[in-house]
Amino acid sequence: MALKQDFGNIDKILNDNIDNDIFKLNSIICGYNISSWNIFGDTIFLANRCSLIDSIPHLIALDLKTLKKKWQFNYEDGEAGTGNIINNSGLLYFGGERFLHVLDMKNGNEKWKFEYPNRCERDDTIMVGRSTIDDKFLYLADYKQVYAIDLETNLIKWEFPSKNVTDFNVFPYYEQLGVPMLDDKGLYLCFENGKIYSLDCNGGKERWEYLMQDKEYKRNFLAGNFELTIECLTSPRSPVLHKEYVIFSDERNVCSLDKNNGKLAWVYPIKKNGSVKIYCKDNEVFLSDGSNIYILDAKNGKERLKIPHTKCVDFITTDGEDLYVGSNCRLNIYNKNNLEKKIEMKFDSTMCDIFIEKNELYIQTYHNLYIFNKK
Repeated sequence: MALKQDFGNIDKILNDNIDNDIFKLNSIICGYNISSWNIFGDTIFLANRCSLIDSIPHLIALDLKTLKKKWQFNYEDGEAGTGNIINNSGLLYFGGERFLHVLDMKNGNEKWKFEYPNRCERDDTIMVGRSTIDDKFLYLADYKQVYAIDLETNLIKWEFPSKNVTDFNVFPYYEQLGVPMLDDKGLYLCFENGKIYSLDCNGGKERWEYLMQDKEYKRNFLAGNFELTIECLTSPRSPVLHKEYVIFSDERNVCSLDKNNGKLAWVYPIKKNGSVKIYCKDNEVFLSDGSNIYILDAKNGKERLKIPHTKCVDFITTDGEDLYVGSNCRLNIYNKNNLEKKIEMKFDSTMCDIFIEKNELYIQTYHNLYIFNKK
């Protein structure tokens, strides 16, 4: 890992494309191939695949103010997966490609680890190791199932689906899309095979099931000078949890399900076969479909605002005042009330994630983590 804090020698592209009237660049953690990260208290936790000075995949804890290393945990099982990093009662939980690791947050000592019962059969492990937690269970997704792990015994309380279901070994599998979603009513799971469930947390019993209606669609691809058409299965895209709804998209619509019963509450048509990103906050849905950026009313799906935006969006989020849209190596910041653009910043590579904390802005790209202060 290399840390740049002396901005007299930063490449000209940073000065030309990041300098603006709203945010001041404070630090860059660079040369670090980040697979997942999070901030808890006074510490940044970064999991990586490799770095400029250390080829061994590891998770590192950095002081939030000084960015000095507190501790480092090396993986023994190859590359780090893209499991999210969460914490509970002084413990840090992170999923790699084979194991969920549980570390002491203060010193990085491993307390225990959990090996996934279903090993991934593909080179692509982007969905493996996603997890969420409450006061009783850790809910962990591997390649084909989601497990509720008792936090007192570290044993599996229940698993879903059962290996006895008829389509358990039918592709696409029960691979969880995104992080398992949790609230006081239950657990919500969106699988690659187009099935969406709400489960009771204590026993894993189904509360409801929703089967996506748009089972198959056709997509055109350019292969050299030829255009090929292939049939694809539809999976829930960009699923998010609202206080009243589970919201996701298929190939043609953004769909909203009532969390109590799984019934379809509303549908909003989008650009067919577009690249979809959805984010919810309070009673608003922020949406990009590769054609426009929209703000919808979360209760009925009615459109409030729309502006053209034809680039593929990597993320979309808001701090309540502004709307942040990352696409094509650029961060565009809009006034949330009228979608007028405030500023645009260009980065070194594709942006993967954003974190907004009070007056600080964190931007993760493929290679670096940028830290800004609000002026």
